[in-house]
Amino acid sequence: MHTSLLRSVTNRGSITLTNAPLPSFQTNFYDDQIRIMERIMGSIFISLALAFLSSSFVLLPTQERTTKAKLLQLMTGCSTPFYWFTMFIWDFFVNFIISLILIIPFAIFSHHVFFSPHSEAIGTAI
Repeated sequence: MHTSLLRSVTNRGSITLTNAPLPSFQTNFYDDQIRIMERIMGSIFISLALAFLSSSFVLLPTQERTTKAKLLQLMTGCSTPFYWFTMFIWDFFVNFIISLILIIPFAIFSHHVFFSPHSEAIGTAI
């Protein structure tokens, strides 16, 4: 219609229309948002879980002190360095096992959170 109007005004005029739409980035945008939210939630929940883990290391010595279990162990001949060494080994073992339990599901189900070029959650986990 516009071409016929242009030809009525000018004898040689024509209008050519070319449609070249931009590629849709909407699906990639939502994928990026989901990945960012996974990283944020992973960082928050791992940090929260490790905060509870670190607070649990205070629980056993406090309970031993209130029940006088430490005094009983020292009275029966357990040396103080051996007592604290076994406490350290036990806490290290518990920390190692719980850290593995926390990291393995993320590594299996959300491997791009830990093994992507711009991974922030791995620093929190380590």
